[in-house]
Amino acid sequence: MQQSTVDFYQVIRISPKTVVVRRVDARIVEIVGPMDAIVEAVPDAFRDEEQRRRPRIESGEWVVDVESWERATRWDGTPAHTVRYA
Repeated sequence: MQQSTVDFYQVIRISPKTVVVRRVDARIVEIVGPMDAIVEAVPDAFRDEEQRRRPRIESGEWVVDVESWERATRWDGTPAHTVRYA
């Protein structure tokens, strides 16, 4: 099964060289198909422990590599599209 999911992280602390983030829940704003939806973050609804990461600039934007396959960027508050399909 392939999937394209959206995870949200909340910044807990910032220091000169690191950012501490925690993953938060997502709320479904709209179901747009049998296997996809529009979601938004639920601030302070923490799902995991804190993670300390080193931020970097990529294409003029601050990013944090949460995992080797997952990159976090600043969320502008616009609900995001997430898809899961077989």
